[in-house]
Formats: sequence, structure tokens, C-alpha cells
Amino acid sequence: MNAFFDDWKALAEEESGFVGKSDVFLKEYQSFTDLHYLKDRTISSICWHPTIYGIIVVAVTERLSYEDRVQQSGRLLLWKAPILFWSFADPIHPQLMLECPEDIYCFEFSPSDPNIIAGGCMNGQVVLWDISEYEERLKNAKSGASKNTTINMPSFMLEQQVAKEPHTVRYCAVSSIEYGHKAVITDMHWLPDFFELNRMGTAFENRAGVSVQLVTCSPDCTIYFWDLRAQRAATLQPSLEKKKEEKIVAALPDVPTTFKHLDLSWRPLIKVTLPKTHTGAEYSPTKISLKEEHYHTKIQGQKPSNVHITHDGLVHTVQRSPFFKDIILTVGGWNFAIWKEGVTSGPLLESSCAAKRYTVGHWSLSRPGVFFIGREDGNIDIWDILEKTHEPSQTQNVCIAMITCIKPWIYSSKQHFLAISDDFGTLHILEVSWTLSHPSSNESHWEPQRSSVLYYFEREVKHLEFVEQRKEFREQERVALEHEKMMKKMKATGGQRSRELMEEKTNQDYLEFLELEKSVLIRLGLVKAPDKFSQSRTG
Repeated sequence: MNAFFDDWKALAEEESGFVGKSDVFLKEYQSFTDLHYLKDRTISSICWHPTIYGIIVVAVTERLSYEDRVQQSGRLLLWKAPILFWSFADPIHPQLMLECPEDIYCFEFSPSDPNIIAGGCMNGQVVLWDISEYEERLKNAKSGASKNTTINMPSFMLEQQVAKEPHTVRYCAVSSIEYGHKAVITDMHWLPDFFELNRMGTAFENRAGVSVQLVTCSPDCTIYFWDLRAQRAATLQPSLEKKKEEKIVAALPDVPTTFKHLDLSWRPLIKVTLPKTHTGAEYSPTKISLKEEHYHTKIQGQKPSNVHITHDGLVHTVQRSPFFKDIILTVGGWNFAIWKEGVTSGPLLESSCAAKRYTVGHWSLSRPGVFFIGREDGNIDIWDILEKTHEPSQTQNVCIAMITCIKPWIYSSKQHFLAISDDFGTLHILEVSWTLSHPSSNESHWEPQRSSVLYYFEREVKHLEFVEQRKEFREQERVALEHEKMMKKMKATGGQRSRELMEEKTNQDYLEFLELEKSVLIRLGLVKAPDKFSQSRTG
């Protein structure tokens, strides 16, 4: 008999007509960790290899506070945390290791060439690697070992079976530290291969169809655009320095010369410095989400068009929905929000304050209304906005440490995975349940669910418009009420004033009548006129 046969799972498959809460789950598939490279370290970024299935790459950083990092700066200079390549075929030993000049907090494969990797350092430098020579090694690593033997073999035998060190790949080029970011690079993206920017910030068609530009952001209030091609400023080097550089490159034969023209002289093509807020505070960008526009455009300024204070902590996630390019998920502090680009009145959905701080989020690649939120207590919240929006559909514990990264991946139509890393340096590969990754039994494809989610977003947009109209109406009512109160007050004040004026006019008329009467009596001789001389002498 098969000792590993899951009777409960088989029973659930027979009763496919019923979908319960227990069907929404993430099943532990595999985990990766290393006692040498991941000791006292955390995982800062995850990327699935874009072409070689079963290869996943993680960036490793020191798990230290700022004070500890300063105190141990001498030790940190001796050895930098690497980028590790893991294979499903071998959960014990990394297949490849990228050497880093500083701790890497974000990295990405080039969309045009999966052998080109760019990363952002803690000190603000941009790093480039070329792993073309190791492509076959990674392909062989994926198919080299059998998964069944790996599972059935004890761990101590696995460690003795392969006692080799992973091959270390040195970086090809690193940007100039003088002209780079002044703080850690927290996010980076390759520009699409159909457009590029010039120094003036004007976008035009990329006829070569190859991605050669990057965008990076840092909390130093800057966003930089980089170009991999040779720049005139970079080529103007004294001949002595050039010869010296050639000697250095010649002394390192293992380093590819792919980006030799950029090493230590690479400068950003465009620098965008964000202005201060109206209160004097600074905009410190931590994440970037690019909107792909297929027409000519230009960077029209550096001021934000809209600003919203929604999160009560550092924003860790800014990600567009894979089904709706204008729908954006943001996660930060103790809440998350869903936005629609072009709607300036606020988020379509804003969660209430959670009991535990949210650390990262990611949309599902197969369900339009599903997304995953990682928490500081090691739990994952699974949200489905078609089911309910006030609380997650399911909460599942993954580990005891803080969740640092979430990255989904579709291996096949039957297998969907979720890569989750924690603060202890362990990479967990979870298999997504059928309910979370496929349509229900009465739906043959995702279009009905996509339409339902789209209807929800449109309804929320109308609700926001209605709220804005009510706000304007209430404001008009308030202004009209204040105006009415002021008019009544003025009328009351004006009425009192009019009585005083009438009394004053009556008294004036009476005095004028007395003067007229006196002058008439004097002319008739009935009253003797006053002697001016005697009056003046008497006075």
C-alpha cells in the first residue's frame, strides 16, 4: 500500500460539488534554508527564474538593527550577504551564489535576457550580473536529482551525498557611489522593451526591442533612471586610468566583460527629486509601480498629482493587479488599501486596523479577486473580495517569524505555488489549493469571476462618487445655513440700528421745527431777537 496516500484529499475530490472553508488552504510543498549562508540573516527579495522552471532566487541580508549594523561594520566589510539560487531538485545546497558588494534589498531579471540581473544595494549603488555561462548548470540542476529520492533519503545522508560549495559569480559592474542614491535602494524595475527615455525625460519607441533601462527609488527622496548603454560622460576617462582599469579586469578572468564600460563610472540618466510637502515633510519613495503606456509621453514635472495619507506605517507593497492594470494594492502599517488609477477621492477599499502589523502583500496570478497579505506573526491572510471584504476568507500560519516576501508562480495548469520567506532566512514553497487557483465547478473559465470583480470595482467607484457628491452637497448646505444665520443676525442688528436712526431723525426734525418757530415769532415781533453784542460781551 502507499503509505503517503491522502484519503481525506481523495474523499474531497469525490465530493467536488461541495466547496467548504477547508478547501481554501496553502499546503507546505518544500522549504529551503542553509545554516551557513542564512545564519542570522533574513530574505529581502524573491524572484522565480523567468525561463528555467523549478529555480527560485533569493536575496539575503543581515538581520540587524541600525545600531548593530554600525557597531559591526568592520565585520560586515569582510563578507557580504549573497544572492542564492535554489532548485526544487536539491533543497539542501544552493546551485549558484551571486557575490554582492553590499546587502541587496531588491533585484530583477531582465525581461529581454534572463541571464542579466540587476540589483539595488543598501549603500545606493546599482549592481549588474551576467550568468550566461551558468545557464546550462541551472538547467541540469533542475533535472539532475529525483524528487522521490530526495524525500525518502534522510537529511544526514543528503548532506553527505553532495558536499560541494555553490559556485560564486562575481558582479560585472557597479554604479558610481558618488552619483548614486544616498540611501538604500528599496525598489527597482526594468522599463518595458517597447519604449525608452532620453535625458530630457521624453519617452519614445524602442525600435531594438531590448530592455536597456532601469528605474530605482530610495528613501532619500529620489527616483533615478539608468541606461545600460555607454554614455559619453563615462567614456571620457584619462588614458592612464583606462589602462589601469584594463589591467584590473584582466586580473579577474571569471568576471564577464558584458558591462565593463559601466563599472564604477555608471551614472543615472535622469534624476527626479521629490519636493517637500506643504507641511515641510519629505516624500520618501519606497516602492514603484509602472503603468505601461503605448503612446508618446513626457515627464511633465516632479510634483505628485495626488497625495493620500492612508497607511499608518511604512508602505511595503505597491502592486498592480495582473487582471486590471489600473487597480493597485498597497500594504503598509496595520492596514491595506485597493486603489483605482484616475480616482483621486481615495481608495476603493481600505481595511480596518489589524491586530498584527502587515508586512507584505501580493495579488493572486489566477483569481482576480484574491490576494495574500503577510503579517509580522508569521500568518498569511487570504482575502477574496467576492466572498467578503471586512475580514480575510482564511488565515493560515506558515512560520513563527515575520513574513518578509510573497511571490506566486504558476508551474502548470494543475500546480500553483506561493513562495513565502520569513525573517529567519527560511524560504517556504506552498502549493495553492484547487479552490484558490481554479474556477468553481459551474464555471469553465475565469471570465465570470473577472466580470464580477470588475463590477465590484465599478460599484465602489460609483459609491465614492456618491460620497463625494454628498460631501459637496453637505458643504453647500453648511455654507447656505451659515449664510442664513449671518443674514438673520444682520437683520436683527439692522433692525435695532434702524430704530436708533429713526429716533435720531425725529429729534433732529423737532430741533429744526423749534428753530423755524422761533424765527417766525421774531419776524412777527412777538419775541425779541437776542442782542448779539450783549451776548458776546457777556460770553
